[in-house]
Amino acid sequence: MSGGVVIIGGSGHLGSRIVQSWLSETDMPITIITRAESEASFTNDARISVHKGDYTSVAFLKEAMTGQSVLVCAMGLTAAPESVELVYKTAAAAGMKWIIPQGWGNDWQNAQLAARVPPMSAAKASRSMITELGIPYTGFITNPWLDWNISSGLFSIDVASRKATLYTGAVTRFNTTTIAQVALAVVRFVRQLLQPEPNFRIEDYRDREVYIRSFLLTQKELLEAVQQATNTSADDWKVEMQDVQVYIRDGESLMGQGQFMRGLFQVLFGCLYSEGFGGDYESDKGVDNAVLGLPQEDLDLELGKAIKG
Repeated sequence: MSGGVVIIGGSGHLGSRIVQSWLSETDMPITIITRAESEASFTNDARISVHKGDYTSVAFLKEAMTGQSVLVCAMGLTAAPESVELVYKTAAAAGMKWIIPQGWGNDWQNAQLAARVPPMSAAKASRSMITELGIPYTGFITNPWLDWNISSGLFSIDVASRKATLYTGAVTRFNTTTIAQVALAVVRFVRQLLQPEPNFRIEDYRDREVYIRSFLLTQKELLEAVQQATNTSADDWKVEMQDVQVYIRDGESLMGQGQFMRGLFQVLFGCLYSEGFGGDYESDKGVDNAVLGLPQEDLDLELGKAIKG
């Protein structure tokens, strides 16, 4: 596949890591699209071309995309759907040949999850639109990112205050992935699109999701690993127990009371821990780590880095 790669949202939490990984893994150039008001700076590397402008401007987006082949959409979770849609339509108009769409995280293809969390339908809708535009896509299912969500406390484990809530009921193990692993997976996949190895079949990845993971564990196992990484014991922590279905229902209430994002994350994580909602996609569908040559990470090491910031 001729042409290069464009990443939109290249200064965000994931986008910046994809850029870093691209520069270390390949010798190919990369085009970065960021908002005009962005104050992000990028390493002084001749392979980087930065375009700052208005995400609602077709002319700006098309100019940045023309001549390129692969679009990686790393726009944030709160990006307006119409803005994301415009990006995809402009990619088609610019003649791009493959899209890595927004929608990293939980397995939106899981029927129970999609029924419980209506916003998950956005991933399905965007992929359908890309297909209608006549461009192949490959999405990435990663589940919530380990390091980012340990730092933010969204696993209900507050490292600073040594407090945690463990959820009970029909709970199960779940997959989680580090941001670095996600970035590496994207880079190695896109590299195969542009410079395919003889045994890599691009068509096997047309219009489907790639499943990757760093770890498979329970919330209790995660807490125990955090305690080990912080050199603390169970006695140093205040741990409460809560039924996971109560946690999910409380999140749904928050979504309807004007605290949409807080409630959405609560529902997503509650479903992550619950049986039947696709949290353990590794056991159900397998993962693509080996195909992409992803390393086996060390949980203690990754938690240590996340906690230290």
